[in-house]
Amino acid sequence: MIEKNLDMTLVGKNYLSFLLGVELLDRNQKVLLLDDDRLSYGQLYSDSLPQLEVDFLKTWGEDRGLEPFLHLDKYLKNRHLTFVIGDNLIRLGGRPSHNFSEILRKLSNMLPAGLEIGWPYETLEGQKEFDDAFHAFSKRIAQNAFRYKSVQSFNTAVFLAHCPPDIKKCFESFEEVFRNLSLDPYEGQNSELTFFFMARGKFQKKFSMELSRFELFHLFLTLLSPLYELDQDSLLMDLEPVLIERGGLYKRTRIREWLFHKSKPWSLELASYDGIIHPKNISLLGADPSGLSIKLENLGQSFGCIRVSFDFASDAKIFWENEKFLRCDKSMLGTERPLWEADFGEEKVLFKVFVKKLKGSKIEFHEKEILKMLKIDMTQIFPGLWEKLEEPTLDWGPEIWIEGEGSKTKGDIPFPKSVMVTNVKEPMSHERLNQVYYFGPYKEGPLGLLSSLMEIKDGQQFL
Repeated sequence: MIEKNLDMTLVGKNYLSFLLGVELLDRNQKVLLLDDDRLSYGQLYSDSLPQLEVDFLKTWGEDRGLEPFLHLDKYLKNRHLTFVIGDNLIRLGGRPSHNFSEILRKLSNMLPAGLEIGWPYETLEGQKEFDDAFHAFSKRIAQNAFRYKSVQSFNTAVFLAHCPPDIKKCFESFEEVFRNLSLDPYEGQNSELTFFFMARGKFQKKFSMELSRFELFHLFLTLLSPLYELDQDSLLMDLEPVLIERGGLYKRTRIREWLFHKSKPWSLELASYDGIIHPKNISLLGADPSGLSIKLENLGQSFGCIRVSFDFASDAKIFWENEKFLRCDKSMLGTERPLWEADFGEEKVLFKVFVKKLKGSKIEFHEKEILKMLKIDMTQIFPGLWEKLEEPTLDWGPEIWIEGEGSKTKGDIPFPKSVMVTNVKEPMSHERLNQVYYFGPYKEGPLGLLSSLMEIKDGQQFL
């Protein structure tokens, strides 16, 4: 039987909940982590991780003595991501110097003509110099942000204070191009505008072109960064004993019923034999908790993910194995289905089509149009692929991206949005809850995963 009276119950099994759990245990709190399969980030924070976020997690492991994060590299593999804009394929996620050259070659307007670069990036020596400078810069920023900065004090000045002069010069030119872009998708530099839109969605989880300078610098670094795929299952398997060794509790079960008294947690009835527990505080760590009789309010427009999975025919020869693609063009901007992502495995390909979430929306409402769109796009991008696929299966994925109206700022610093958690157990009652916290994409953190990590690092002091 588990402890009944708890300081904190964390709902949702992911590496963010383990990090928060360990922080609270170090403050002598009684912590239970519940693996309720109805609350998940999916691959939101484990797919296409940039170097800065990886360095931040490694710093966390180093400073807190968390062995799995100290050796995070063993859970990571480098995976490229190809942006598909019309006929243009921009393959990023490799070495920083390669990413820089790829952007210059494929999107020549991204940096002003005649820009003088101080390092010979077209030579092997120059590429190594650039790559080493980028990695050293990323590590310095990650350590500074984790050890000395908070959500309130992490801003553009932190980036610029540690930035090598040539990278700073490139960013300033990159910023100039972005600010001069027409926000009308049918005029001006369509490819560059679409590229910004796709990158903002992928790495900061927002479909919005309203970026502060802070957000734009982060996006610039991410586009230059190597990208990694995290083996989250293996990492979580190794984190579980760490949590338990430090005095935490872990349980894989669903929450059967919530009870609140005076808008505060009173009890949780678990579906397992453990029965009823009494937490003082509850933290929800996942994309969308609506399946838990809990509702979030003060939300912007969001986009859900419809997963379309195709098995390859038994005799098919596929040329895109282990490749990832992100597809958008000007005709998709502002629509209900602004982009899709494709992940090629050895035996199947998984498409994630992001669609605007509307009340009562069902897969059946989108299925016909999605399959029509994918067939047309596959014919153009992956010739011969459609004929090599078995019948698809469609379901909703847990990932959520936000339309985003621009983060609330104080000076140069954007803040995560205030999201209210309400109890919807009673049909006519939407009771706003206290001491129930949410960490996820609906908070519209300016830097995506990095904002969530900063908030968890800071937030544990106040829970």
